[in-house]
Formats: sequence, C-alpha cells, structure tokens
Amino acid sequence: MNVVAWNGAIAGAGVVGGMLLAVWGAGVFPWALVILAGVAFMIASSGHAYAFRPGLRSAGAVVGGH
Repeated sequence: MNVVAWNGAIAGAGVVGGMLLAVWGAGVFPWALVILAGVAFMIASSGHAYAFRPGLRSAGAVVGGH
C-alpha cells in the first residue's frame, strides 16, 4: 500500500506539473515551490506541540527490528 501511495503521489505531481507548465509556463514553478514550502512549514509547525513534547522520554522496551 505504501508503494501505491508513493507512486500515486509521483503521478499526481507529474500531472499537476504538466498542467502548470502547459497553462502558465516554466515561470510559475518557483512560485508553486514557495506555496508548497509554505504549506509544508505550516503543517510542520502546527504539529510541533504534539510531535516534539518537552521533557523526559519514558524508557520503554527497545524495539530490535521490524
């Protein structure tokens, strides 16, 4: 399932990139990058409180494989 999601994301990005290139030309790619980087930054910063909690970590069992 992970491979299907990855390949679907690559295919979707290719379609969106092709549409951007066909409609607005190559000059739109830097602006698309800025918008996507901004969205990624907002997602990462909104999850910061939940993903990186301050304080000591519990010393649970160590996972030694998959």
